[in-house]
Amino acid sequence: MEIYMQKKLTVSISSVTGQVLSEIRRLKKINQITVADKLGISVSGLSKIETGATSLSLEQLFLFSEIYELSEEEIIKKIKETIFKIEKAGITVSNSKLDKKKDESHHPSKSIWWVNFIE
Repeated sequence: MEIYMQKKLTVSISSVTGQVLSEIRRLKKINQITVADKLGISVSGLSKIETGATSLSLEQLFLFSEIYELSEEEIIKKIKETIFKIEKAGITVSNSKLDKKKDESHHPSKSIWWVNFIE
């Protein structure tokens, strides 16, 4: 008899943070070029933040706050709320990229399921 274990989905905090920032940008109707320019990075660099490939620095959080006209606390609160919803759904949120297994079929930026967690 064979037993099959269902693989548990894990996402990194960087991925959650990036998806929240991406959603805020879309809701504010600001394009990536504008945000990247104001951050002083390339569009590719912004894309890496929004997909969780690059972690957000504290300095960048302050800049995102200015660009999106939200306080740092509001952004952090939105990230924490999203993490809570994800964990409530049974998905593990990892605080270390070393713990994250790279499985493209479960990559958050490739999935629509994020919409259910980000308001």
